Amino acid sequence: MEEAATRLSAILARAESLTVDPRDLPASRKLLGRTPSSPARGQGSLLYLLAGVVTVTVAVGYGLQLYTHAGLARVLLKWRGYDIYRERCAVTLPEKLVNWVRPAEDCGMCDGITQVDKVSNILPEEFESKYAYTGRPVVVMDGTLSWPGRHILTFQFFKDLYNGSLEQVACQFFPYETEFRSLREVFQMGDDRAQMRDGTKPWYIGWSNCDNHVARVLKDQYSRPYFLPETSENKKTDWIF
Repeated sequence: MEEAATRLSAILARAESLTVDPRDLPASRKLLGRTPSSPARGQGSLLYLLAGVVTVTVAVGYGLQLYTHAGLARVLLKWRGYDIYRERCAVTLPEKLVNWVRPAEDCGMCDGITQVDKVSNILPEEFESKYAYTGRPVVVMDGTLSWPGRHILTFQFFKDLYNGSLEQVACQFFPYETEFRSLREVFQMGDDRAQMRDGTKPWYIGWSNCDNHVARVLKDQYSRPYFLPETSENKKTDWIF
C-alpha cells in the first residue's frame, strides 16, 4: 500500500508540473466512470421521470377530453360500469340534498282549498275560467271515456313499446320518491309491484317521450281532451305519469 501511495503521489506531482488535470487522465476517467452517480445526477433522472409522467397524463387527459363536461362524464360513467347511452346524469344528487337546496315553494295557491273537485261533462269555457289557469286542483272523471287506448295503456303495454328504444335516454324522467334512475329500471320491476298488489312498495313516476315510433303509436290511443278550450296550447311532446 505504501508503494502504491508513493507511485500515485509521483504521478500526481508529474501531472501538476505539466499543468494536466488528473481527472483528464484515461485511467482517472475509467475509474470515475465506475463511481456511483452523484446526487445531482439522480435528481436529474427523477425530474425527467416526473416530466414524462406529467406529459403522458396530460396527453391522455386531452385525448379523453377530460377538460370538458362531456369527456369527464363519459369517464365517470365508464368507471362506474354504466351505459353512457342510457344514463342521463354522470353524478346524481341524493333526493334529500336536492330538497334541502331547492328554493322555497310558494304555497299561496292552496289557500282556502279543502278538497279536490271531481267534475263531469264540464264545458271548455267553465274549465278555462275555473281551473285552467288558477292552479285549483280538479279531476275530470270522464276525460278519457272516448280514448281508444283507455284499456290498453297498461304497464306491460309501455314496457313492450319502449323495449330497445335508444331515443328515450335523452328524455326527462321524474323518479319522485322512488329508487329508479331511469325508465329502463322501472320496466325491470316485478309484476306484483307493477300492479301495486298488497305488500309491495308503492311507486309513482313520470316521463316525457322522445321516441318518434312511440309517439306515432300513442297518437292512436288518445284524443284531445274535450274540456280543453280551443285557445289552449297543444305541444307535440307526450307526457306520461
